[in-house]
Parts: sequence; C-alpha cells; structure tokens
Amino acid sequence: MTSELSNGVFSDHLWTDIGMTVLVSMAATVVIYLALFTLVRVLGSRTLANLSTFDFACVIAVGAVVGRTAVLGHPNLLTGLVALVTLFALQGLFGWARGRERGGRLVNPKPVVVVRDGVVDAAAMRRARLTEDELRFAVRRAGLPGLAAVGLVVLEQNGTLSVVRAGEREPWLEADLSASASAGQVVERVGQR
Repeated sequence: MTSELSNGVFSDHLWTDIGMTVLVSMAATVVIYLALFTLVRVLGSRTLANLSTFDFACVIAVGAVVGRTAVLGHPNLLTGLVALVTLFALQGLFGWARGRERGGRLVNPKPVVVVRDGVVDAAAMRRARLTEDELRFAVRRAGLPGLAAVGLVVLEQNGTLSVVRAGEREPWLEADLSASASAGQVVERVGQR
C-alpha cells in the first residue's frame, strides 16, 4: 500500500473513480429529469396542479424514485451534490428556454379555453383531462352563479383554472390563447352528452 501511494497509483484510481461517479450521476440525473418532464407534458399540466391527498402521496413517491435514481441507489455526499447541481442546472436551462420563443413553445403548454361565453368545449375538456366537477368548482370559487355568467374558463399553463366573468374580457387577455381555441370550435353544453 505504501508503494502504491508513493507511485501515485492509489490517487490515480481515486480520481478516476470520482470522475466516473460524477459523470454517471450527472447522466442518470439528466435522464430521470427528462423522463419526468416528458411524463408531465404528456399527461398534462393538471398532473401537478391542485394536488389531492392521493396526488400529493404520488408526488412524494415520484420524488423518492427520482432522488434514488439520480444518486444511483448508492447515496453519498458526492453523488448527492452532483445530482443536486445537475437538477439546478437543468432547471436553469429550462427556465432560460422558457424565455425564448421556440423553447417556450416546447416547455410551456398553451392555455386551453374550456368555456367561452357560457358554452363548454367538451373536446377541450377531454384533451385537458378536466371533469365537469372541477369546472363547477372553478365557477363556484369565482363566485359566479352559473355558466351564463362565464365569459371564459381557461386551463392555464400551470394547470390552474382561470375564470373570467362575461362582459369583462379585453382582447389583450386572449392574446396568448391558441387560434383554434379563440375561434370557438364546435362545442356542446354540459349535460347534453
């Protein structure tokens, strides 16, 4: 052992092991982050908005899986630090991309109009995986007596529902809504299914 230390063999292996640990931990963190991002994009932004008790438990479980995967099931200070720094770097990269036109379209989902002028867009509700109960809750929370008083209900980029009273909209408010959503696609009233 003394001859290995004096020849530098031990230190070369140590630095090689540390370097491999850093690279493997960074790669695992990037892969698990991108997988989580893809799942949230595919399943919709409602996945992480307004969490129920069950949803909260699922998020904790996902966090445990992501955390254990990022540190490769062998947590130590080095792999934990590498995973943490890599996650913050990815978050910063995605934040930077959100501020760019092309990156923003990739990272941020478009707002979805689910009610326009008191009429429910059933196809948009299905695409957004939104239930009528959630819609009723949003209308009640806005203090409105019913759909006739609704100008817009929009599923926002962060998964929350925004309700705008009838007659209180300005064109500026709808500038970020998709052309198809703004055009008022074929819609049906709630309960006429």
